[in-house]
Amino acid sequence: MPEREALFHCMKMKRVDALFIFLTAIGFLTVWKLSHDYQNYQIFHALAELASIMIYFMVFGIAWNTRSLGGMPFSLVLGVGMLGTGILDLAHTLSYKGMGIFPLDGDPNMSTQFWMAARILESSAFLLAVLVLQRKKPLNAWYILLLGLTVTLALLGAIYPLGLFPDAMLATSGLTPFKIVGEYVIAAVYLLCTIHLFRARSRFDARVLALLLTALCLKTVSEITFTLYGLDVYGTFNAIGHVLKATSAIALYMALVHASLATPYRTLFRELENSRQDLSRELQIRQQAEAALTESEAKLRTSFANAPIGFAITDPESHILEANPAYCRLTGYGIGELRNLDFDRLVHPDDYDENKRLVRQMLAGEMPDFVIENRYVRKDGQAIWVRKSVSAVRDANGTMSWIIALVEDITTKRQSDELIWQHANFDALTGLPNRRFFQERLEHEIRLSRRSDLPLALMFLDLDGFKDVNDTLGHDAGDLLLKETAERLQNCVRDTDTVARLGGDEFTVILTGQHSPGSVNRVADHILKELAEPFRLEQETAHVTASIGITLYPGDATDIEDLLKNADQAMYAAKQHGKNQFRYFTGNLQQAASRRMPLK
Repeated sequence: MPEREALFHCMKMKRVDALFIFLTAIGFLTVWKLSHDYQNYQIFHALAELASIMIYFMVFGIAWNTRSLGGMPFSLVLGVGMLGTGILDLAHTLSYKGMGIFPLDGDPNMSTQFWMAARILESSAFLLAVLVLQRKKPLNAWYILLLGLTVTLALLGAIYPLGLFPDAMLATSGLTPFKIVGEYVIAAVYLLCTIHLFRARSRFDARVLALLLTALCLKTVSEITFTLYGLDVYGTFNAIGHVLKATSAIALYMALVHASLATPYRTLFRELENSRQDLSRELQIRQQAEAALTESEAKLRTSFANAPIGFAITDPESHILEANPAYCRLTGYGIGELRNLDFDRLVHPDDYDENKRLVRQMLAGEMPDFVIENRYVRKDGQAIWVRKSVSAVRDANGTMSWIIALVEDITTKRQSDELIWQHANFDALTGLPNRRFFQERLEHEIRLSRRSDLPLALMFLDLDGFKDVNDTLGHDAGDLLLKETAERLQNCVRDTDTVARLGGDEFTVILTGQHSPGSVNRVADHILKELAEPFRLEQETAHVTASIGITLYPGDATDIEDLLKNADQAMYAAKQHGKNQFRYFTGNLQQAASRRMPLK
């Protein structure tokens, strides 16, 4: 009877915990159902695995950052184990069939090997964690972390590149005996951990124990389901196993949050509440003397609270003293939270240095105020653009008393300006720079070339046979071909080079910092080879080639108009000599072009 009562007591999970775990499972099942309906199981698999991986890393973060606060060795060992598990699960996810990321994509055996390595490490971490429950001396956290990372790297290396890990899945016969037996052994380890935790229940809060036992039970069932899917890696058993695995990770995370953070902070908050009550009694004594002052301040605060734009007051060290509701809405923080923040820390990291420089100049008396447009980072992580007017208030002796800031959200205006700039400078179909932006880039690169004394190459490219694609397959297919052409061109050049679309099927490429003609030839050959490959246009396949004209700065010309004219003439020569080739501009081409002009 006492054992039965203890079991019921330790399983008293709060309704909100049970509801959250249940809704998590329903959510993952819904994602699986949708991905199944759309025949894209990889979406579900990637989401489920990445969710578990992030939770494992957060479990490690909690355990590691609370190790110096008297955290249990159980949490530390488990957290380090989850770090390694997350790394191995990430390798499993990236090498999963259909992802197209890991070097050996499409090998289900390697992906399943990473999976088994992660499960072995995870179950071992649980077992080691429950075994150290009785340990009274603290563990050396850095040794535990080093051990965990060493084991993780050893498992990774054993699978790839050494290939020493046993096969887990074969294309012909499905799951290997190692995989199936291993999953049952891991399930048995989780069951053993469950029994051991129950026997050591006195060391845990009832809510924490309930969440841990829930996580272990879900993991046990999950491991069993992963022995049932055979060759059908997209089947129901595989999906249910991933749902249970992700849900168990949620339960584990909630358990460590409550054990490492919630319980200690609840005690702290009780002490703070007692202190607050003592302080409240003292303040009540002073309130009678301050009644008259409060009445006058109320009028000022009414105006302050109803201001239509954000209003904040800080001390000279930029600690926020007061902020109005408009400022709170703008930042997403409550006034209580703002008072614990540094005014400058609301500024986006990329804008922080410039903002700090202006504040220092104002503090030094170099200027009484300043206006700046920069970004704020809201509480929810969203970056917004603001216009900020900052002024220093000084007393009669010139000593700064506080700083006043008026802050206005201009995000919509900035987005509108950005959209206008985007439309003015980029091609709507391919996303490449348009003719206008291309000319700006070419002017800029010419200036850099002049300073560095390194030539640049300009390519003028025209697609051969593009009109036939438009005439036979339609303009929609032609648009798809142009988009694919843009992507292939970008893949053929460096990030420092520029690919642009001038219009129709005409493209340009700016190659900067060219030390030798050979590098230009290699790029041109690469482009010709890539564009000669078939284009998959939905249900159709199209074939085109390219004719490329090349001119060099400053050898052939020194201004944009002449460079474009030269490249165009060289491209025309490439077409005249059979297409699907590149030609450099020469003086003979200029003479030939001059002879053609009267004929036009």
